[in-house]
Amino acid sequence: MAEESPDSQMMRLAQNECYFGDDIPMQTVIDQIDAVTSADILSLANALWSSGSPALTMLGPQADRINPEVLLHV
Repeated sequence: MAEESPDSQMMRLAQNECYFGDDIPMQTVIDQIDAVTSADILSLANALWSSGSPALTMLGPQADRINPEVLLHV
């Protein structure tokens, strides 16, 4: 329902113009999302995370209570 308001429609048109240089119809976005397969996700995950050792950044008071080696399975 939020996508139907004039404000939302104008915002989406402006964002599409800025990011893509043209309007991308909502149905095109939905179709492209529906076209993503589990193989696509696996391929992206392999490309992003298979290049080396994992890294971990911890922030806050929980950092003293958690052993990072356990989280990274080192």
